Amino acid sequence: MARSPGWLAAALCVLTAATSCAPRQLEVPLERDSAVERVVSGATRSPAAIHTAFQGGFGPDAETTLPWVARRHGLWVLSGGPSKAARLRELNPAGLVLRYTKIGGLHGPETRPPTGDPDWAEIERRDLVARDERGAPVRNTENGWFYVDLLDPARRGAWIEVLVARLAVDLEGYDGVMLDNSGVVHESLMSARPAGYDDAAYFDAVHEVLRAVRAALPGKTIVFNSYGGFAAERLRGPALLDVADGIYFEGFSFKVTGTHFASRRLVQQLTDFAAAARSGKITVALDYVDAADVERRTFSLASFLLAAGERSYHFVSAPRIASAVQEYPEQALDLGRALDAMRARTDGLLSRRYERGWVLLNPEDQPAVFELAGKGRAERLRLEGGGAFPSPGALVWEASARRIELAPHSGAIVR
Repeated sequence: MARSPGWLAAALCVLTAATSCAPRQLEVPLERDSAVERVVSGATRSPAAIHTAFQGGFGPDAETTLPWVARRHGLWVLSGGPSKAARLRELNPAGLVLRYTKIGGLHGPETRPPTGDPDWAEIERRDLVARDERGAPVRNTENGWFYVDLLDPARRGAWIEVLVARLAVDLEGYDGVMLDNSGVVHESLMSARPAGYDDAAYFDAVHEVLRAVRAALPGKTIVFNSYGGFAAERLRGPALLDVADGIYFEGFSFKVTGTHFASRRLVQQLTDFAAAARSGKITVALDYVDAADVERRTFSLASFLLAAGERSYHFVSAPRIASAVQEYPEQALDLGRALDAMRARTDGLLSRRYERGWVLLNPEDQPAVFELAGKGRAERLRLEGGGAFPSPGALVWEASARRIELAPHSGAIVR
C-alpha cells in the first residue's frame, strides 16, 4: 500500500491528472528505427538545452578540451590564473567564469608542498588556525587542509582581511568567486569540533565573512557551496543568499557517498533548490555519479529538472575518472520550457511537465505508476554512453506504454 505523507502535500502542489505529451523532434540529427529514436550527443546543441556547469582544471590537451568546455557549459569554476578564464570568455561571452576559493580554510605545506597555499605563512604568523578543545589544529578529514578560526571575532576579522586581499588579486580577469565550505560543516568533515563550536554561531560567522566579501567586491558574482540539508532550516544555506548571487547543492539528489536520501530529505532539498531558483539566484545541482551508472544519472537529471529555474545548472561528475572534462549525452537534452512547477501525488511520486515531455521521480521505497493521458505511442528516455571527454553517447527514446512504471528510487523522462 502506498503511504500518504501529509508533509509532502504541505510543501508541494498535488497532482490530480496527467495530460498527453505528443512526441516532437529535437533539433539535432536523429538515427531512427521502428522502436528507438537516437539523439547523438556529439551533435550541435539546441539553444534550449539544459544549462550545465564545469569545475576543475585542464590537462595537456587543453587546446582541444577548453573550446569544448566553452561551448558545452555556461558556468565555469577554475582554480588557476586568468589566462584560461579569458579564453573561455572569448569563446563564449555569455558564460560566467568564477575563481574557486575556500571561505574558511587553506592548505599547509604538508598537503600542498612546498609552502602551502599563498597565505599559509601569514595564517601561521597570526595564529588563525582553528583548534579543538585539546589545542590541536582542526583539519578537513578528506583532504587534510586546515580550518580557520571563524568563531573568535578577532581571528575572524583578521581572516577577512587576508581573504579580501587575496580575492582582490585572484579575481583579476574573473567574473566572480565560488566560495567553498560555506555554512554549517558536517561533523564528519572535521577532525574534531573547534573549541566552543556551535552550528548557529558558525553559520553566523560565515554570514559575516560573506557580507565582508560582498562589500569588498560589489561588481563581482558571488556563489557559495554548500547546502547543508542535515541542518536546521535557518542554517541550511539559502539564508546566505541575501549577500550572494548563487548557491551550490553538493550531493544534490543523493548523498556524496552514493546512497539515496530518504524521501522527506530529498523533497526538502528539491523544494529549497526550487525556491532559490524562483528568486532569480544561480543554483547549481552537483552529483557525483559513476559514468556507467545511467540509472543514477537519470535520477540526478530528473531531480534537477523537477526544481530547475532559468539560472539553474546541472553538474554531474564521475569521481573515478581522472579528467575533470567529461561528456554526457544528457547535457544535450531539450524538453523546452517548464509548463508548471514540481508537483507531488499522495503516494510520493513527483512530476513536472515541460513543453516536450514529463519529468517523473519516485523517491519512495515502493514502486509507483504514472499514467500518461491520451492515446498513441509514448517514449521513455534512456541514456547511452558518457564519461571522460571525448565520450560520445546518445539520448535514446524508446517506445513505451502510456502506463509508466517507476521502480523505487528511480527517475524517468517520458514524452
